[in-house]
Amino acid sequence: MKKNRTKYIKFFASCIAYIGYRRSIIIDVQNYNYKIIPNSLFKIIKTNKSIGRILDLYKDNSTIIEEYFNMLLNKNLAFLYDKHEAKFFPKLDLSWKKPSQITNSIIELNKFTHIDKIISQLEKLLCKYIQIRIYDCENIEYLNNIICKFEFSTIISIELHLKYSTNINLKEVETLVSNSPRIKTIVFYNSKEQKIYKEPENRMSSILLVEDEMVGSQNCGNVNLNYFSCSVSLLTESQCHNTCLNRKISIDADGYIKNCPSMKHHYGHISETNLLDVVRKPEFRKWWYYKKDDIDVCQDCEFKHICTDCRAFIKDPNNILSQPAKCGYNPYIALWEGQEGWVSVEQWRKENPEWEKIANENRAKYKKENCDINLKEEKEYFNNL
Repeated sequence: MKKNRTKYIKFFASCIAYIGYRRSIIIDVQNYNYKIIPNSLFKIIKTNKSIGRILDLYKDNSTIIEEYFNMLLNKNLAFLYDKHEAKFFPKLDLSWKKPSQITNSIIELNKFTHIDKIISQLEKLLCKYIQIRIYDCENIEYLNNIICKFEFSTIISIELHLKYSTNINLKEVETLVSNSPRIKTIVFYNSKEQKIYKEPENRMSSILLVEDEMVGSQNCGNVNLNYFSCSVSLLTESQCHNTCLNRKISIDADGYIKNCPSMKHHYGHISETNLLDVVRKPEFRKWWYYKKDDIDVCQDCEFKHICTDCRAFIKDPNNILSQPAKCGYNPYIALWEGQEGWVSVEQWRKENPEWEKIANENRAKYKKENCDINLKEEKEYFNNL
């Protein structure tokens, strides 16, 4: 670093850094991964001082800082530049826009009732992605009949979630997937083995056999490392929107229209209610805007922009902005439930009453610019539907 003392260090535009209470994260949306770094390193880089100035200011830890800088450079997370070049490196645009009134939907099926009506109305809303949960599937003909209903639809991606049955021949399922390009994933729950099929090889479709219980309306909302996503789509959406409920509409197994099948409140029955009329309701759309920066605990978590957010199951039913009930991560100590030294957020906060002052300082000082202008346009658009 001695020869680079006059240079500055900067994260690549595709590597967006966020500070958490205990530690920080660099989200590399180009390579679809992330790197955890100390808060001190995050703050040092954000000072926008030259390498030499930084090493002089932190001379007692200069060796450690140099090692971190070299790590960031070697992993292509950051680069060096001369001061006069700063204007040539614009920030990544983190605004999120979609032309669809609804982007994704969950449909719970016990019967075929109203499936044609649902598909027709979702098409009018320009919905492209559907997850179908089937709790009672007797044979391959049943699946075929469902998929045939999408043959001429504008929906481009279908996930099928159903219980495994010995009455269903997996070879026939492979044929179904091969002949149905809209099917991206079929997940069979309650299987006796864990297995992944890729059929055919030149497609991205998958058939998964899992031993877990089928995810139903009471079983979703889990938060763990396996569900994190470093996609630019989720990152940008998370800036101003709820990463689970935004532009989502659901029809539960009884035919009731909801934000999510796991939520109690409904907006009418599909037999007598039009989906567009539901989307027009401010009460329905308000759930789209409960973003991670508003959620208690989540707003202090380094993972907040790669994690989805559940509002159906929350720790305090009287506070809509409380932490997801099924999250076992404590960002104040950077430990997951079950790890040595873990304590609950509630206990830790009680034992550390000064926590809120520190958290507020970080939130205020390193608040990210967001897409407020685009969000205003979006709300006006939906209000005028």
